[in-house]
Amino acid sequence: MRKVIDLYGFNDFNPGQIKMDGYSGVIFKAGQGAWADVPRTHPEWWQQAKDFGLLRGWYWLCDSRYHSSAHIDEMNKFKIFEDVGELGLWIDVEKPVISMTEADYWKTQYAGHQNLVDFAYLITLQGITPGIYTGPGAYSLVARDAPKLTHDYLAQFPLWTAQYPYNYQEGISKPSLYGSWKTWTLWQWREGPDVNIFNGTDEEFDARFGVVTTPPTGEPSMYKGTVLVSQLNIRPVASTAQASIGKLNYGDKIEASVVEGGWWKLTKITRGTANIPLPSETCYAYEGSTKGYIRTDAIVEPPVDPTGYPDKLKLTLPNADGTWQAPQEYTKVA
Repeated sequence: MRKVIDLYGFNDFNPGQIKMDGYSGVIFKAGQGAWADVPRTHPEWWQQAKDFGLLRGWYWLCDSRYHSSAHIDEMNKFKIFEDVGELGLWIDVEKPVISMTEADYWKTQYAGHQNLVDFAYLITLQGITPGIYTGPGAYSLVARDAPKLTHDYLAQFPLWTAQYPYNYQEGISKPSLYGSWKTWTLWQWREGPDVNIFNGTDEEFDARFGVVTTPPTGEPSMYKGTVLVSQLNIRPVASTAQASIGKLNYGDKIEASVVEGGWWKLTKITRGTANIPLPSETCYAYEGSTKGYIRTDAIVEPPVDPTGYPDKLKLTLPNADGTWQAPQEYTKVA
């Protein structure tokens, strides 16, 4: 079951940990009203999420203290519409301040459904089809006394609903529907961290959000990956019984000639923009949830063959001074 997490600027963002925890993507708070959040405070998060293979999206709270056009102006200032990511742009429908009473909400200048409808319409003029993030209570507040036409208009947009059951059972529990929605797309069933699940199969999630699996391409030499734990031991043989001869750091890029049984036979380590000399011994690192984790960025030709490894591999090997040889073809020894 695919799941995504949502974060705002005051949250901690550890993309490696998010990936290890099984999330497919992250939806960042772009802002609310007339002020931007993550694009202003942590603009680097957007690229970091992509670097770690996380799908990305934005949400923007329709703050009733500001006219819908002020929202659009701020979003244009931070170029939100130029890239809404794979998960898209979602309109957050709720009180602008969580501690605000309903009475105080109705004292704000643009309370009610009209500002919300205007905001959604203005987003569509940007060539973007938004989704709606809300919950039964929040929606009933904002859409109080709204005509059916309004409910029908909003229901054309995908629903990301926030409802927190006392006893959640995966595959059994379902959120309720409201307004004119006949189905839901994402369900935030838990807070702290916010866990949002997709309404459909993994294949349907991939199809909806443009996850494309392509055949391997490029130089036929290496298996590639990124280290997603703070440190990972390098060992002289593929065994945890052997003493470590080095460490991989979080974020290191690695290449390997063989990936088998969770072990990577390392041929290259890149830290930042620098190549790190390998130990003189043949060295291995392990991929596993308990001993460390390397995310596969791509498996370049030759791909893993269930009947065995190819007879020939083209490898790039290190020199003693830390430089790298030109790719050479090696034949498997019988």
